[in-house]
Amino acid sequence: MAGKKRRRVAAAQAPKAIVHDKKSRRDATPNAIVRNKKLRYHGGGAITQAPLLTPQACATIRGLADADAAAGGGWGSGDDYAYATRDLEVDKAPRLKAYLAAIGFVDALRRRVLRAHGATIGAFEDAFVVKYEATSQRALTDHVDAGDVSVMVALSDPSSYDGGGTTFGGLPRVVHCGAGDALTFDAALTHRGEPIVAGERYLLVCFCRVGAAPGVGDLDLAFDL
Repeated sequence: MAGKKRRRVAAAQAPKAIVHDKKSRRDATPNAIVRNKKLRYHGGGAITQAPLLTPQACATIRGLADADAAAGGGWGSGDDYAYATRDLEVDKAPRLKAYLAAIGFVDALRRRVLRAHGATIGAFEDAFVVKYEATSQRALTDHVDAGDVSVMVALSDPSSYDGGGTTFGGLPRVVHCGAGDALTFDAALTHRGEPIVAGERYLLVCFCRVGAAPGVGDLDLAFDL
């Protein structure tokens, strides 16, 4: 995907509602934190998969995204990109952004990308929630993303929709995720969203820049240039 204006973020604090890596302590928030499992690798290590958010956190994000979308006039068309999605940008969703900041999502995401790819996030190109529905946008064709590393967090349990999943170029099978699973991969890797035939499928998607970001300090959820 190309053509999106840059939205750099500069850093969040202690994660809550995040699935911690093995050596991280368990958060005290009830029914929100579970310990991480080992990373699963696809495509020779180019794609990683592991839990990042708890199912409870995913449900909260879905609800906040729907509420912010309704308050803001509905879900957007994503027409800033050549390959449009029906989405809601985090920086236009005040309640969703506040929740992500409160649980330390960006800090957890930074740790995950460092662990999976040995790279440090310095800025975001974009962050948004995508909503697939069998009655509207069902799928997304082959495309590449903006930024350097992409992260897609599944917000829906597979039982809530039929079909779906993500196919990557060179990978012979569809990758399916449970609620809270995060896929991380090189943004230049061609991939597509497979069609759903029933239900709703939500994703939290982040296009990340790695390395130094001039004029930007540690990561947070300000999303300001």
